[in-house]
Amino acid sequence: MSLRAVLIAISAIAIPSVCIAAEFEKNGLPCVAEVCLGDGLGELGKIQWSRAQNPDLPIGRAPHLTSTRKLRPEELKMVQSQFRGDVMQAAPYLYENSFDGSTLSILARVAAVCSTNPFSGPKGELIGAYTTQVGNPTRVTIALIPNQADTSKQQWRVVKITRSFPAAISDEQQSEVRDQLAERYKAFDIRKTKNAKQGEGRFLMSFGPPGFTLNLDRGIDEANRRILHPACGGSGKVKID
Repeated sequence: MSLRAVLIAISAIAIPSVCIAAEFEKNGLPCVAEVCLGDGLGELGKIQWSRAQNPDLPIGRAPHLTSTRKLRPEELKMVQSQFRGDVMQAAPYLYENSFDGSTLSILARVAAVCSTNPFSGPKGELIGAYTTQVGNPTRVTIALIPNQADTSKQQWRVVKITRSFPAAISDEQQSEVRDQLAERYKAFDIRKTKNAKQGEGRFLMSFGPPGFTLNLDRGIDEANRRILHPACGGSGKVKID
């Protein structure tokens, strides 16, 4: 076989794998077919989201739509103490940590988050859900992220993507799914890469039934960078007299 024929054969093998890798990576961050880590609100408008529901209801409680939620005065006060901008319409979603396609335009009017409550009420992260065309449930988490170069700006970004595969019921199916995921996201595999730095993405396979999570590393100093936004009061000069 001539050298030219060998090169053509190698290219025929290599090009598809490069295309597949590129399809699930954007700006150095991992993706699923519909969305990538780091995407903003504009990209989320292309997805058919399930109606937003409170994702933290105790097991056994009937779900309710966030759009029907009327916040009590103390709940609204909590939202207003943590978020800045036009928060009134978005308040039920900010409080219940959920979003859907109908909320993207009102979330765009929320300028900043100054603090979060990890135990109840606003956690600063909103969860949306959809199901792929082949039936794979997917949850996407978004958060207001301080701009890495300019803390006077915050933008909504996708920070987490979780997917499961309910159709994989046999050991053989589950093994095949895990093998495909391991190959697709090998460049981001948290078990085989160094610790993520701020702004990097990582892939983590779930144990038991197959599934995975893509995570965006937001840095250990995000809470401080958040309050440096002008509306949060952490960037002004402090007088000592």
